[in-house]
Amino acid sequence: MKKLYFLIFSSIVFLDAFSKQLAIKYLSNEEISVFPGCNLDLSFNSGISFSLFKDYSFMILTLIIGAIIILFGIYTLGEYVKGVNVTPEVFVLAGGFSNLLNRFTYKGVIDFIDLYVGNYHWPTFNIADVFIMLGIFFIMIRSWQDAYRAKN
Repeated sequence: MKKLYFLIFSSIVFLDAFSKQLAIKYLSNEEISVFPGCNLDLSFNSGISFSLFKDYSFMILTLIIGAIIILFGIYTLGEYVKGVNVTPEVFVLAGGFSNLLNRFTYKGVIDFIDLYVGNYHWPTFNIADVFIMLGIFFIMIRSWQDAYRAKN
């Protein structure tokens, strides 16, 4: 199972890094409309999700994010040792790690997926963010299932 988790982690980090390199190469000077409601538009986010805390000290924010990833990794290892399927946690760790690499390499996270309805735009995001959100979603589902089983 360790090899599977490593493969999932590595694949997510590779897919995210590859997609970000393509974004840098092809979106530096233009925005591409994929279909109505979805554009590819390069941006660099020095904050966290939804550009929160972008005005805070970059280094302090990066250190806090790194510490959170390490603590979440320790939690994930503990769950793995208990026999829990930690695929959702691996999604979160891989996405977080990939975005953290961006922070060290580019002094910000590369975002390029722009979803919108009319004039309302969802904050621009990337593949790592998708996996972080999927992981959180599946962790929540598992928690609700565990709570339901505990009640019955």
